[in-house]
Amino acid sequence: MDNQIKPEHSSSEVPAATSSVQTTSGSGALKRLLEKQAEEIEAISQKIDLYTKYKGDYEKLKELIGKMQEKVRHPHRIPIAGTDLAFIDGHIIHTNEFHVLLGDNYFALRSGAQAAKIIDRRLAGVQEQLKLSEDAKKKTEDWMKATEEHQRDKEEFVEIIETM
Repeated sequence: MDNQIKPEHSSSEVPAATSSVQTTSGSGALKRLLEKQAEEIEAISQKIDLYTKYKGDYEKLKELIGKMQEKVRHPHRIPIAGTDLAFIDGHIIHTNEFHVLLGDNYFALRSGAQAAKIIDRRLAGVQEQLKLSEDAKKKTEDWMKATEEHQRDKEEFVEIIETM
């Protein structure tokens, strides 16, 4: 029976568990996380502002197209030689013809009704992107609040770690 495994210490000699109070260095990481979250919220806010501007521009353009379709000719004061010093009376003609940007400097000649439908489709896309951006901003703000609460909890409480 020489092959038996013997414990290194007897059952009465079990080492006592030691406890120590440690502060974690996670506060620097949390600060960086909060900074990144604030940057993300700012970037999303800029996107929201941009999509809001696009939405307003498309709505104004649709209104203008509606007005242009009412008449065939519209009187207008035309500047001479591209300056604001002299004007002559003129008319805008072909008011139901619009060049619509298809992308990458490709244009298509469309009627007012067709252009209005294209604007409606683009406006729907802008509104969808605006909604997605607002949802993303809300989620990021909620995430930032949770991070701030976690940071307050870490500062308020002390972590006790037992080592064997």
